[in-house]
Amino acid sequence: MYKIGDKVEYCGEVVKITQIFDSGGCMVSNGILEAHAHLSDLDKHKSAHEKLIEMGYEFIKGNNCVFYRHDELPRVTIYSDKTYSCSDANLELSRILTQYLEELE
Repeated sequence: MYKIGDKVEYCGEVVKITQIFDSGGCMVSNGILEAHAHLSDLDKHKSAHEKLIEMGYEFIKGNNCVFYRHDELPRVTIYSDKTYSCSDANLELSRILTQYLEELE
């Protein structure tokens, strides 16, 4: 299922698997700290784009930007200069947009 080097989510943070043990345990690292975890405690890492689509957003590609449109949630625009526009982002959406910009780097 998982292999060394995979990006996963553990305790709400994106980490990489650095070791896998026969017992079902593993070591994960965020690049600074390393922790022991059980493979069953890991979640598949999803890109910000995947998270927005799961939330029900529709993806539209523009000339120098991309749009995410939703009937009930704020419209999101990601510009080619790695900035975004969103009129009323809640905490969850703000975290996803920050992740989106980090993934562009």
